Amino acid sequence: FFIVDAGMPHAIGPGLTLLEIMEPTDYTIHPEKYFLKRELPASKRFGGLPPEQAMKLFDCPVYTNKELTGLFRPKPELLTSCHDAAIYRLLPQSHHGYFRVQLVQIHGEWQQRPEDCFRVLFVKQGTVQITYRTQTLFGRAGDSFFLPFSVSECRMAGQAEIAVIMPPVTES
Repeated sequence: FFIVDAGMPHAIGPGLTLLEIMEPTDYTIHPEKYFLKRELPASKRFGGLPPEQAMKLFDCPVYTNKELTGLFRPKPELLTSCHDAAIYRLLPQSHHGYFRVQLVQIHGEWQQRPEDCFRVLFVKQGTVQITYRTQTLFGRAGDSFFLPFSVSECRMAGQAEIAVIMPPVTES
């Protein structure tokens, strides 16, 4: 798991899974001129900015592998665990302005505590059965699910690692 902050050039290649969780923004900059063998017009590449200004948004220092790991690969923080599950905070609290990301490791059956928010679930590995109300969903590595606000709690069963993406906790 790596955090790629805004302005950090990044790409995906064979054998990688990228879970891109973006904060609301008006800018998406595509410095590459071609995408899927099609030329992208400048109006689509630079988010409406002049190209020179758009390119200044990138942070392009050279890092060693050790520096990259230290700066952009936070250690998951164990939040809670029980016989059948462990929950880790993947995104440090300093990055909680727009969303929270947790990793749930399930080996058996686990009842998620009620959440007063929507959730996006991404099955990182394994298989899982997700049950809420009278609905049952089945997922395997690479599948994703959206649980709306109206689904405050659910039960998960299987052997899986699931990324759970939620909005930040708001102060009352």
